[in-house]
Amino acid sequence: MIELPLRGLMTVDVCHSSKNKNKSYGALVATMDMKCSTRYFSSVTEHMKGQELSNQMSLNMTGALKAYCENHGTLPDRILFYRDGVGDGQLHQVVNTEVKFLKAKLDEIYKSAGKEQGCRMAFIVVSKRINTRYFVNQRNPRPGTVVDVITLPERYDFFLVSQAVQQGTVSPTSYNVIADNIGLNANKLQVLIYKMTHMY
Repeated sequence: MIELPLRGLMTVDVCHSSKNKNKSYGALVATMDMKCSTRYFSSVTEHMKGQELSNQMSLNMTGALKAYCENHGTLPDRILFYRDGVGDGQLHQVVNTEVKFLKAKLDEIYKSAGKEQGCRMAFIVVSKRINTRYFVNQRNPRPGTVVDVITLPERYDFFLVSQAVQQGTVSPTSYNVIADNIGLNANKLQVLIYKMTHMY
């Protein structure tokens, strides 16, 4: 467990692998409110190459929300999505298909449950294989260092150093927030994400 100020938060990690030539796999892991539960929901779906991941993702999310309701008797107040395995060339597709489809499906589920405001969610694309490096006085930055001032002006993105290394140069992780109505300011979201890196 980690100390979380938010109650009713579901965090979801979605990754996509296409190592097989003919098939792709989408995996989803969701927390069941880590303030009071250490349970997780997980699902892996297989689909043919070229098929959209958004259909499988919405089916898996429906299962995750059902599991959350069974644990808590209600839907989560906020959902934080981490999406791995997206290159810069795929960002447009992820925004226009996955995020749009997922948001519509979640709003439909929330409205049918009597929550007229719909779902409050943030969708963050996480990139670990990047070439960017940072130094503080010719040394690696300390774990928890956030860099959000020398990023792309058209994006809501930042870099986070979440680990210490004994040898060599530490690799930061890039976080690109492509949808957000969760109601947290940038500092709180960055602290929350840093805390979540300790839950691996």
